[in-house]
Amino acid sequence: MVTLRRVMEALGEMYPWELAGPTDDGGVLVGSLDSEIAGVLCAVDPVSDAVQASLDGGCELLVVHHPHLLKGSGPLDAGTLGGELVRTSMREGLDIVACHTNADYAEGGLASLYATRLGLEVEGPLVPAGGVCLTKIVVFVPAEALDEVAAAMAGAGAGVIGDYTHCSFQVAGTGTFLPGEGARPYSGSTGELSREAETRLEMIAPSFRVKGIVRAMRSVHPYEEVAFDVYPLDNPVPWGLGRFGALPGPRSPRVIMEELMDWCGSGTGVLEGDEETEVSRVAVVPGMGDDGVVHALTARVELFVTGELSWHHRLELMEAGVAVMMLGHAPSEAPFVSATVEGLSRASKSTGWGLRVEGFEYVERKGA
Repeated sequence: MVTLRRVMEALGEMYPWELAGPTDDGGVLVGSLDSEIAGVLCAVDPVSDAVQASLDGGCELLVVHHPHLLKGSGPLDAGTLGGELVRTSMREGLDIVACHTNADYAEGGLASLYATRLGLEVEGPLVPAGGVCLTKIVVFVPAEALDEVAAAMAGAGAGVIGDYTHCSFQVAGTGTFLPGEGARPYSGSTGELSREAETRLEMIAPSFRVKGIVRAMRSVHPYEEVAFDVYPLDNPVPWGLGRFGALPGPRSPRVIMEELMDWCGSGTGVLEGDEETEVSRVAVVPGMGDDGVVHALTARVELFVTGELSWHHRLELMEAGVAVMMLGHAPSEAPFVSATVEGLSRASKSTGWGLRVEGFEYVERKGA
């Protein structure tokens, strides 16, 4: 078995918790980080059927996308559905975790899954995530330790640019230092000014990975006192609400609709606008798409794919000549289940946890 704390770390690698923001209702909804987990069920919602399926399957953890039934604006009343689900889960020893906004915003999250499915050449998120940024970490390393330090930083998440990893810039120079009384210098002598050949190593990194990268760098750096800098960058971030970009080739909205309905299991999809005129520029916002509409219009897309839209936002898009595809809120987010099962299974295999991870098949309800 493995603790919930370790499973949360694995979920954070897939859907960084820092992307959720301070007002998100995700995270641990029921349970303790010290709970021991052997079986996991993944679902879209923490509904009674999913809770019962977890218990029937001998799972100690239910991972969901939507936290809303269990998190509200006030205390949970045991007489409500949410309160009863919490009471049942606590009584039966079932922990519940929600990956909500972080799973919406992440690379590899829901919007990214759609972009990959459609083969979009992604130009960015429709609405960039706030509170996070790209950074540049700079550290000064003796030449003989350069490869080990760079590899440690890359292993902790530094140096990723698009589809490339281990990206860095390296330039040789001279460092100076004067070891004081009690110092244990890697080179040079106490009380004498040293001039040493060093390499300036620069690697880009997400702001939410900096602590782990610095920790990994320090663990292999040979110096007693490591000189390094962290610079916040103003570069566009790859995380945020939705994705937009160009298809690999023009396609009709009707054909795209058929493919996506089959993929996510939607039986109630709606397509508004011209079904046959081929489109090239597409925006995707699984779930509720209202917050992406203005940005999609600015990006001059020809098709807007989402779960659901309020009426006036549908009118905005249609008046602008943009075709609107609505797959249903929950069905549009059903790919979360298979992606999370795959990610946790991969983490379990690589660490030897021996987790049993399964998905709860979403059953579409009227009006979903």
